[in-house]
Amino acid sequence: MSLTQIWQIGARINGYFSVGPGLIGNGNFTGTVSLDDTVQFLVPGYAGLLPLSFQGQVHPDRSISSMYCSYNTLKHQCDYASGGYGNWTASPAA
Repeated sequence: MSLTQIWQIGARINGYFSVGPGLIGNGNFTGTVSLDDTVQFLVPGYAGLLPLSFQGQVHPDRSISSMYCSYNTLKHQCDYASGGYGNWTASPAA
């Protein structure tokens, strides 16, 4: 997975989320970064799948560690029975 084309204006972030080969769900994301470097963003659902919600921390080296889940937008909570969830990290490109 990767994040590219990231823009930040104030606390708002936007960009593009890509999954690895053989997976589906690439798409634009929107979210926020707080003053304490907490980050959260949502990737819209694809082909009937729930959106993915990411919540984590931006570290001093600009890497991100995060938890993610399939997100039920009607209930405003993770839906562990209907999709994926787990831990995720990203590092700046070299």
